[in-house]
Order: sequence, then C-alpha cells, then structure tokens
Amino acid sequence: MTATKLLAPLAAQTGQTHLAIATYEEAITAATRAFGEEHAQMLRARAAHAVLRHRLGDCDTALRNLAAVQATAAHRHGHHSRLSLRTLIDLGSLYRDCGHHDLAARCPTTASTGIDRYLPPDDPLREVITAVIAAPASLDHLAVCTQPQPRSQ
Repeated sequence: MTATKLLAPLAAQTGQTHLAIATYEEAITAATRAFGEEHAQMLRARAAHAVLRHRLGDCDTALRNLAAVQATAAHRHGHHSRLSLRTLIDLGSLYRDCGHHDLAARCPTTASTGIDRYLPPDDPLREVITAVIAAPASLDHLAVCTQPQPRSQ
C-alpha cells in the first residue's frame, strides 16, 4: 500500500496518466480487501482516483464517484472528519471546473462551516478552503470537460 500511495500521485504528476489510473485502481482493490469499503485509506484512494479521472475529462464518472466517497466519508467518519471535509472541498473544485456554479459554491461553504466548527484555528485545511474559494475554474479543464453546462462566470 505504501508504494502504491507514492507511485500513483507521482505517475499522475509526471504525465503517466494510464499508470496512475491503474495504480489507483490497484490501491482501491487492495485497500478494500485489506480494510473494507469504508476505511479512510480506501476512501482517500477512491477520491484521488476520481480527481485524476476528472482531470482527464471523465467528468460524469469522477463527479459521481467523488460524491459517493464524500457521502460515505461523512456517514462512516462523520461530517466533521478531515476526510469528509477534504473530500467536500475537492468535490466543490470539480464542480467549479465543470461549470456547476451552484454546487461549486455550496460545497466549500459547507466545508468552511465544518472547518470553523470542528477544527482548531491553526489547522492547515483552513488555508486549503480559503485557496479553493478564491480560485477560478481551471482553464486546463476546459479542453477536456465533458459537461454540457454553460461556463459563463
């Protein structure tokens, strides 16, 4: 599992997307077998896999999978868990990049409320949410996005 956690993101960052996807899929299978479907490591692997698929333009699958991960994380680990909040932030970013403006605004607002309520003032997740709220939609994603929503901003 440790090697997989290192290889998949490295493969994605170096442009080896097929290797990254295959590695994430192996990690998901291994984590599910070892820990169960709702374990935090398995959910993190599924979330990273969804984000990568979204980056490649498989938007429908990525959004659906990340929303399922977020719902499972909130149910299993609590709405206040770092995993649930982080996944909600990532989901908002994916929605924003695909032009789903209402959902894109709702996710970070909900996450921000949870962060304010449940995490300590010096938690680094506060900086992440601030950056996500301030960030515009990814121009790189426009080239691969498969969502039919209007992109006016």
